[in-house]
Amino acid sequence: MGRLTMLFGIILLALLWGCTSHPDLRPQLDELTYQVDSLDFQANQSKMAVRAAMMDNSRLRDELAETEMIAAELSAWLEDEYVRALRPIQFGFDSAHLDAIAVRNLLYNIGIMQTNYDWYVTLAGHCDSRGSDQYNLRLGALRGESIYRFIETHGGSMEQIRVRSHGEGMTLDGTNHAVNRRVEFEVSYEQW
Repeated sequence: MGRLTMLFGIILLALLWGCTSHPDLRPQLDELTYQVDSLDFQANQSKMAVRAAMMDNSRLRDELAETEMIAAELSAWLEDEYVRALRPIQFGFDSAHLDAIAVRNLLYNIGIMQTNYDWYVTLAGHCDSRGSDQYNLRLGALRGESIYRFIETHGGSMEQIRVRSHGEGMTLDGTNHAVNRRVEFEVSYEQW
């Protein structure tokens, strides 16, 4: 029971006590009784509205948490799709030269990279199995550096890009040498 209801109750009791000796106060007492009942009803209605609002608030909080979880999952899925969309850049035999197809694929990759500013990208150079290990490590690095310079001239964020060579250490196919002559874009969300 609220303080206001208690106050009106005390006044009501005082008036009831006084009404036995003053019959002309009865209409005022009835009016006060009605007002107390009305205030009590309004207080109960307010309590019910507060409870309903709290339940709605709790439900909305749960829905918000679920929506945020779905958004995070969708964001992670999109990030993975962007990473998978990056195209490896192919090279000719014993070459670090960018041909027209390589340039087109690089421009495509740069577009994806510019929308993902939180990426740290390693340009990983690869070679086929022909040539010495030392030669292929150097050629893989030259291929990565060729792409690095291209990205640099096309507005890439160079502090988030580095070059590494695997040489012939990670071939995709032992018989198809052309698929092994490539630079792959390895994405990380943490700085190296």
